[in-house]
Amino acid sequence: MNAAIAPPRLLQRMPPALHAGVIRLSTIDHMVEVVTEAGTGKLRLRLCDAVKEMDPDQGLMAHLPH
Repeated sequence: MNAAIAPPRLLQRMPPALHAGVIRLSTIDHMVEVVTEAGTGKLRLRLCDAVKEMDPDQGLMAHLPH
């Protein structure tokens, strides 16, 4: 994570120990799994909302929403 660029807002929902570069987001049941360079956490959040909170980071979406 570049110190000159603000981290994604999504990380504010995560424990400080997991504040690192985000590797991927995925869903498990009604939870979003957030994998960072420091570990994995789960949030009760819609995936589309988690993706919106990744701004300003850019990434790829493997599956397009309906």
